[in-house]
Amino acid sequence: MGKKGSSLLPPSCPHLLLLLPLFLFLFPCCWAGKSADDAQAMSDLARSLSNLPASWKPGADPCSPEWEGVTCGGGRVTDINLARLSLSGSLPPSLSSLSGLKSLQLQRNRLTGPVPSLAGLSSLERLVLDSNAFSALPADFLSGLSSLQYLSLDDNPFTPWPLPSAALAGLATLTTFSASNASITGPIPDVFSSLPNLVALRLSYNSLSGPLPPSLAGSLVETLALNNQKSPDKLSGPIDVVAAMPQLTLVWLQSNAFSGPIPDLSDLTALQSFNVRDNALAGPVPASLPAIKSLQNVSLSNNRLQGPFPRFDPRVTADLDVGNNFCTPAPGPCDPRVAALLDVAAGFGYPLALAGSWTGNDPCGAAAGGWLGVTCDARGSNVTVLNFANQNFSGTISPSLASLTSLTKLILANNRLHGPIPDSLAALPQLQLLDVTNNTLSGKVPSFPSSVTLKLSGNSFGNSNSGGDGTPGSSPGDDQASKSKSSVIAGTVVAAVVLIVCSAALLVHYRRKKNTKKFGPIPTGSPPREPEMVKIGVVGTNGTGSGGGISQLYSQSSVESATTNIYESQGLHMSIQSLRKATDNFSESNILGRGGFGIVYKGDHNGTPIAVKRNECELMGKKGQEEFRAEIDVLRKVRHRNLVALLGYCDNDNERLLVYEYMPGGTLGQHLFDRHVSGYPPLTWKQRLTVALDVARGIEYLHSLAQETFIHRDLKPSNILLDKDTRAKVSDFGLVKLAADNDKSMMTRLAGTFGYLAPEYAFTGKVTTKVDVYAFGVILMELITGRKVLDDSLPDEESHLVSCFRRNILDKERFIKCVDPTLDLDDEARCGLMEVADLARHCTAREPFQRPDMSHCVNCLSPLVDQWKPMSYEDDDADVESSLGLNERLEKWKYRRMQGKVIDKWSGLYKFTKAEIEKAINYGNTKVCLGSGSAGQVYQGVLPSGQLVAIKHIFKTAMLESFTWEVEGLSRIRHVNLVGLFGYCDEDGEKYLVYEYCSNGNLAHNLLRNDSVLSWATRVNILRDCAVALRFLHTHPDGCIVHRDIKLTNILLTENMKPKLADFGLAKLLKMEESKVFTDVRGTIGYMDPEYIVHAKLTCASDIYSFGIVALQLLSGRKVIELDIQARDSLTKRAKDVVNGKRPIDDIIDSRLKGELNLGDFESILQVAVLCVASSSKGRPTIKDLVEEMDRACSNTSGM
Repeated sequence: MGKKGSSLLPPSCPHLLLLLPLFLFLFPCCWAGKSADDAQAMSDLARSLSNLPASWKPGADPCSPEWEGVTCGGGRVTDINLARLSLSGSLPPSLSSLSGLKSLQLQRNRLTGPVPSLAGLSSLERLVLDSNAFSALPADFLSGLSSLQYLSLDDNPFTPWPLPSAALAGLATLTTFSASNASITGPIPDVFSSLPNLVALRLSYNSLSGPLPPSLAGSLVETLALNNQKSPDKLSGPIDVVAAMPQLTLVWLQSNAFSGPIPDLSDLTALQSFNVRDNALAGPVPASLPAIKSLQNVSLSNNRLQGPFPRFDPRVTADLDVGNNFCTPAPGPCDPRVAALLDVAAGFGYPLALAGSWTGNDPCGAAAGGWLGVTCDARGSNVTVLNFANQNFSGTISPSLASLTSLTKLILANNRLHGPIPDSLAALPQLQLLDVTNNTLSGKVPSFPSSVTLKLSGNSFGNSNSGGDGTPGSSPGDDQASKSKSSVIAGTVVAAVVLIVCSAALLVHYRRKKNTKKFGPIPTGSPPREPEMVKIGVVGTNGTGSGGGISQLYSQSSVESATTNIYESQGLHMSIQSLRKATDNFSESNILGRGGFGIVYKGDHNGTPIAVKRNECELMGKKGQEEFRAEIDVLRKVRHRNLVALLGYCDNDNERLLVYEYMPGGTLGQHLFDRHVSGYPPLTWKQRLTVALDVARGIEYLHSLAQETFIHRDLKPSNILLDKDTRAKVSDFGLVKLAADNDKSMMTRLAGTFGYLAPEYAFTGKVTTKVDVYAFGVILMELITGRKVLDDSLPDEESHLVSCFRRNILDKERFIKCVDPTLDLDDEARCGLMEVADLARHCTAREPFQRPDMSHCVNCLSPLVDQWKPMSYEDDDADVESSLGLNERLEKWKYRRMQGKVIDKWSGLYKFTKAEIEKAINYGNTKVCLGSGSAGQVYQGVLPSGQLVAIKHIFKTAMLESFTWEVEGLSRIRHVNLVGLFGYCDEDGEKYLVYEYCSNGNLAHNLLRNDSVLSWATRVNILRDCAVALRFLHTHPDGCIVHRDIKLTNILLTENMKPKLADFGLAKLLKMEESKVFTDVRGTIGYMDPEYIVHAKLTCASDIYSFGIVALQLLSGRKVIELDIQARDSLTKRAKDVVNGKRPIDDIIDSRLKGELNLGDFESILQVAVLCVASSSKGRPTIKDLVEEMDRACSNTSGM
């Protein structure tokens, strides 16, 4: 007790006490050294990055005081957060010396170069690098990061890299791994048993391949997103492992090549979103999936699913009725024969060969089209033969075969079946033959009646029934002799088939070669002497075994339904006799051209010149047949003066004919590239401009002005036809695709023409309207240079027009030398040419979001065309007039004869008389008021054509300026997300504006009513479309058009809940990068930019602020009370508090959305909205960034 301290050290080591002062001296020195390393690394980082906060000063101590975005602890840097600051530059190698760093967040900047080694950051818990432009990852990536919990690498153009198995297995603390669109290749390593804490795995939009790792089974993963792999093989195999992941709430496996059945999901009691569309899954939907009570979204379309149509709870958003083979189109049981056959297929693992063939609810009916391997009796009521020989099936023989009591023959030879022959087969009363030769079956052979012929050789059955191999009483030698004879016969048959196939191939080759010799004014396939630009159709290896087709052209239609629509509902059918007469029996003297599928003839049909494309079925094949049907289906829906008109069609025996209006001017390609053959004079610059504008208007109509959005996909000079006045029309609609609601989809079949394919379409199959914009940009380049997009006669560096053009335009003098020498340009024309060249450069930008819309192209080209007459009210109606009956069209024509012409003062708008306005408002002796405001009232109106319109009566003289601006402005700008102005009235002091009618009213009416609930997906789409509309306004060729009054009541909703910005009475035009001070501050309190209110300073960012308020309202469902700034501050403050962690997120979520939305997407949009309502315009996102964010959210939501 007297020596208390003696026990602290071993008796033999009292000298260690002598080292204590030295240790106490060295420890601060070591710590100071670490701090010095941190200071050096932070200084290196500050020198490497641009646009950093002002507090970042190289050489200064980052911890005293702390730099903005930096957190320190004990003098060490522990946290760096520089997210969303538009930083540029690269990361220095010394970053790995920050050994105390726990969090590094650099997401959503513009950082480039390789990511340096981070192997020294053993304390790092959070690494967020997504949405940058990093080029590569280090070889030791993930090594040494033993504390890592959260990893996000999304949306970076890394050099392709595989997931490092060993390093990944060492991340035992990892909870989230997100690396979507990050260039990952190869298989997913089977390391998940080493990741016990992982709850989120997101690896979408990479190039992964192979099966799902077995170690995922039993994991704690809640979010599994592996969708849309870009590799040719994609992820494949069964998805059984999902059934053993009971914590899952989200499963996104869409757009891969998974096969087999959907497993029993009974254990996934927390599942909310299940998306496996666009795979090759087969078999019935398990009853456990609809039974999951937490399920909110399910997407099963475009697989090979069979069995009963599943019944989901009405609250579940279900996408499952396209591209599957359910036995009935609505919930209900299958025919017992179908149910039994599906049980048979279950034993084989639901092979695709059966799933693709077994359609409908009657395996014996004519409509079944012949179920593979199934033969029925003469009455078509009972299955008598099942022949699945040589199908390479694996699995087992199903006992359910015993329920097919009429079965006489069961042939399963030459497969890979295992297990026993079910005893129940011996009880089949009419069975005569069982052939299971050459499988791997085992066990005891059941005792069959003597009347049954058994063929059992090539298996591993037990000795108990070895004598039963063959017919009763037959010997093994007999069986071998039989096999030898069969082999001789089979060899003879195969040789004969090969000979026939070769002969047929030679015949087809000869006929195609013969059909490509002469090529005249109207080619319909690829242009002559352009082998490098042949039309292509590449089948994606998505595991479905399908080569694409009409289901890819129209995602909501099958081949059969598309054919039915075309052939039954239209009056376009023409007889073969009338076409023979029109073309003088298809005389060679009337041949205009020859294409890939047939010949084009000139004809005269009752005095009307026509062009007849005569297609031969044997040359067309399946692809050509689909394009024939697609072209009819598209052209019956669209009418526009810049789209070639389909006058009729004929399907007669082995021929398919399309009848078009005759275009005597040939193709644009002949005028540009083949003048020495066609004899056409060179097009002048004015003619080329007019052609460009005509094409732009035609494609603009397809994209945004038609009843549906169409994507042409094969825009090129040979598909642009000219009339006698060299006015252009777009033709060849065989590859047109009906765009999805989110304006974006993935195609497994690539179609189009080399040189005109947008990069993202060629590489990933991603299809948007920007695919056509790219092709249009290429055509502009060809109009300017007079050369083809691909020219092998030039040196390699000049052979590709797009890269050469974009390179040369940087040097004006060098660029002028590339202009078509046949053009005679004065100074004014040369300036216009440079504007068109700049437009072509933007249209061919590598990234789709960098390309303009076609409406923007129209607005750019219109002022350059001297003789262009804007589209009149009458022309607008002509595009949709074909939908009216004959009597209606006659009445409309009489009505036009009685009214004034379109005035020149405001381009293209119809000037209504006051009497016409009053008649429209009082149509049916009723007056419907849609709303009222400070300027006047809005009424529903009906034009004589029956078209609904909205008519605004402006009764305040103070609003004259607004009236004038709205008429002038909306006559020059058109966009699918801006309300269309049809005309106006200015008579006797009364002023009216006539707009398109939006049947669902304004956004405030739909959002703020208690009895109306806008879905989360609808809200996200509204925000995205409004952002796109703002981008159009803010990037207008004349300058930035600031709306100045964006609010819920000025966002109108169409029948399909598509938003349109309205009320441009307060809009102002600013030159680019300009801010302007106004003495008359106008707008709506609550939505107005604080800078604009306080300083009267108006910029493009003023609209961004208003957009942010609208976004917060859509997220929260809360009102912004006009004339009450405090209400606005309350909403914005609440949102900022949530983002900064001072309030729970539930304080801002609209309670009506709970249980429906994706919380991650909600948080992302909330953060963007808070940035939009920053008090200073410098802190708000640009319109480009805003659209990108909304596109991302919209894409995520559409995948749910």
